Amino acid sequence: MSITGIFEISHGLIWHDLQTAIAVSVDLRCYALTTPLPPSSHTISLTLSDLDSSPVSWDTQSLPWEAATTLPPSPTPFTLDAKLFSALEGVVDKQGLQGRVRSASLAFMYLYMTMCSDIRLAFNITTRSTLPIGAGLGSSASYSTTIALVLLLLTSRLTLRGRALPQGFAAEVSTWAFIAETVLHGNPSGVDNTVAVFGGGLGFTRGGFGERKGVEVIRAFKSIRFLLTDSKVSRDTKKLVAGVGQMKADRPALVVEILDQIQSINDETKRALGDPELERGRMLAGLDALMDENHGHLVSPGVSHPALE
Repeated sequence: MSITGIFEISHGLIWHDLQTAIAVSVDLRCYALTTPLPPSSHTISLTLSDLDSSPVSWDTQSLPWEAATTLPPSPTPFTLDAKLFSALEGVVDKQGLQGRVRSASLAFMYLYMTMCSDIRLAFNITTRSTLPIGAGLGSSASYSTTIALVLLLLTSRLTLRGRALPQGFAAEVSTWAFIAETVLHGNPSGVDNTVAVFGGGLGFTRGGFGERKGVEVIRAFKSIRFLLTDSKVSRDTKKLVAGVGQMKADRPALVVEILDQIQSINDETKRALGDPELERGRMLAGLDALMDENHGHLVSPGVSHPALE
């Protein structure tokens, strides 16, 4: 759940080096169940339980492997492979996939083909989310994290040896989840996948998702309770972010002013949360006002909704 600044770092100002956002995780999760198939089946199957869709299957021998390049561990900085992406679009479009099923399938297949070109595993995977889909709570990042983790484990790129995670384990999952988010959204901020993987409250600076160089833990959130309601208004993050980008191109001065104001809110929020001498009641009242002010700045760029006003 983003508190302040997410659209600011999705559209970083070209004359500002660093923009920050503050986000917290919610205790709702995405789950995946995998079952192996005989290698001779040459089949992978994806079931998206929350989208009321039939299982989507692919013949691994018919996939466009000539367009795929196996990515090394922690592939950062990451740039989407246009050749592979275009080839996969052709695959899912030929299947007649649309909407969120198409997007989720593309993200899954992109990770699969950049991890599995030497292995070509055959298996079924079923996902289920307790997060409402398209409600702005990071359901796509939760899904991206889940499929990234599953594929990293299945390909033995990561290994679980006990309850304690190896150093760098979470960072590797977050990096691959960001790749899936890039397929889904085009220009993700990196906030959602970082929070989905690491949890808690985080101050995030774009560019730091790989080794957490831009991630600051905000411990004060552990003692703050939030009441969330589902507006039932579904949004398309990719379209919203693109709209902000277009507005930035058309009216740069206005967008710069809005983003500067949001950055000021981020700075004040971090200061208030980190001030041990600030009385709790005043801190909560101030945080409430800052969140309202932040949301007010989302109206002009078109990333709010009347149901939230």
